[in-house]
Amino acid sequence: MNKVYTATTVVLLIAIMLLAGNFFVNLKMSPTGYFTATPTGAADVNVTVSQAVSVLVTTGSALNLGSLYPSDFNSTASGAGIILENNGSVDVNVTANMPTLFTSTNLPAGAVAAVSCKSADLEPGSATTLQATYVNCYGVGNTPVLVGGLKYANATDTVRVDINVVVPTDESIGLKQGIVTFTASAS
Repeated sequence: MNKVYTATTVVLLIAIMLLAGNFFVNLKMSPTGYFTATPTGAADVNVTVSQAVSVLVTTGSALNLGSLYPSDFNSTASGAGIILENNGSVDVNVTANMPTLFTSTNLPAGAVAAVSCKSADLEPGSATTLQATYVNCYGVGNTPVLVGGLKYANATDTVRVDINVVVPTDESIGLKQGIVTFTASAS
């Protein structure tokens, strides 16, 4: 029985010496005169980088194009227009659509659409591509890309969008209201 205790004691002493040796090997003297331990571990670090797709209407969220007669037109080109800012974290493409505004569809000759849109740079280099001439952005399914590759950096993240409205030739009288929806997607 003494031999079992002796063997167990020897194994225990060896384990203590190994642990103590590892402890003293990882100690070093700090400049303040104290011993500090140096950790010898590793940790896994996971980081998920997300993207934020977002466009903000900074000017022109409530437009009044005035009183118009059938076959008349008016646009935001002579005023402040609609200012869009990419406040996300990636470059984006921006489309525009106004599904409804008028009850009639009979447009005067030469009209592009009842509602058409175009875009322009406000800060040089803000976008890769711009829609410089008016294109149809009226009705279900007409969602042209007005701005391609709108940058997200603060110095180059703003464009202007103008809307042109043409009143159909036989449109009924009364207040006409509609909503232009701008949709951003990562480019």
